[in-house]
Amino acid sequence: MMNMSFREFNNKAEKTIYVAIKEVLMQPRNVLTLGQKIEDMGKVLEVYNNTYKQITGKDININELIGVMKDDR
Repeated sequence: MMNMSFREFNNKAEKTIYVAIKEVLMQPRNVLTLGQKIEDMGKVLEVYNNTYKQITGKDININELIGVMKDDR
């Protein structure tokens, strides 16, 4: 297992978590309902968490996740 912060993981990812979630939210209304967008955002978070957990052996810290998303704006 690697010792890596979520910030480091996010910076090395093909897409940052902010971009991935923004892409879900920016889908036109006639493509996805709000409920589907929320469900898809949960799936994005789950994929990032599972991948991070495979690499580091730990879950994403919610405070670090929020900080990373604020910085990516």
